[in-house]
Amino acid sequence: MTGTCCATYIFLYALENDLALPIGTLDAEAIDPTTEDEDRDSLQAQLDIEEQPENEEEAPVEDDPRYLNGYWERARTAYALFSTQHKRRFKWLRPALFNQKLADHLRDDIDLLQEVLDHCGEWNIEGDTKLAALIELVAHRHRNEKVLIFTQFADTVRYLEYFLREAGVDHIAAATGQSADPTLLAWRFSPKSNGAPDKVNAESELRVLIATDVLSEGQNLQDAAIVVNYDLPWAIIRLSQRAGRVDRIGQEAEFISCYSFLPADGIEQIIYAKGIWDTATKQNPALAQKVANLPDVIYSTRRYTGSVQRPQGVLAYMKTADGADALAWVDADGNSVTQSLHTILRAAECRPDTPSLPAIRTIMHWCAKRSISCSVRITR
Repeated sequence: MTGTCCATYIFLYALENDLALPIGTLDAEAIDPTTEDEDRDSLQAQLDIEEQPENEEEAPVEDDPRYLNGYWERARTAYALFSTQHKRRFKWLRPALFNQKLADHLRDDIDLLQEVLDHCGEWNIEGDTKLAALIELVAHRHRNEKVLIFTQFADTVRYLEYFLREAGVDHIAAATGQSADPTLLAWRFSPKSNGAPDKVNAESELRVLIATDVLSEGQNLQDAAIVVNYDLPWAIIRLSQRAGRVDRIGQEAEFISCYSFLPADGIEQIIYAKGIWDTATKQNPALAQKVANLPDVIYSTRRYTGSVQRPQGVLAYMKTADGADALAWVDADGNSVTQSLHTILRAAECRPDTPSLPAIRTIMHWCAKRSISCSVRITR
């Protein structure tokens, strides 16, 4: 969320200072200079001496709270990196190609994102029971064994690395798509299986390796016999691929242990959507091709009687910047009704002969303003 918020600030910063807009993937690692592999002091020194745009303002001219929460300064720093050190990573568009409406919409988005951040408040690490369970697993139950931890998102990798270190876990490293050499980390974690026991000394050898699926294929990691899935991938086949990094020729352990953290709804409810699809396509084989031929965005409305706990609103399909698919249910005021996929799918369930109703334009406008692709509408 914070990465998304800062990315919005970067575009607004460019527009308000009449600077070219970077077009490309503004992932969290690019936005946050603290994730760079370079020495932070030398990097800051580079930023300090880097020639800034002539028309850059020293401080925002508006007395507006949105400029006072630290994101504006992060946007300035990130833009300096983008326009110098990472310039070739992006394509660049002249600010003259955009009118004032874009800046206005960006401010609206910032206000909405800030509302979410204010509602959630500061993250309380003491309440993260999932992290506590991982620490117990790595630092206590398997404190003398190698542990390979997989998670879907690079942000989570960094989060886990930081707090495992804080818990006293050493000889630990993180591998993501942004890592300079993930294969080198794999060798440091599993030198024997990679034929490099003499090239990795005891000090540099890793006991714990946290990774995205960048290491789920094509790596020998069988010096370890413990795999942890901190979250479940959307493609369940990934679980087999992850386990396959240690369950291979050369594995000397009698047993391999695979731990998986299940979502709050439980795995049965997560696969509920697949059950619906399998049943529907079995009853109507032509449905699979019919759905495959649908355009990317479809609007549909059906009758629904709401309640206090489950009010009328809109169901929206979303894809995050990391490529993860999600469904959301929000009421007419934009408040989240539930995050349970099972409940959302139950609300959307209908038969082929269920009559449809005209789409509600006000909700369509609400979704469009917030850059939400609405797939199903629930109305009276």
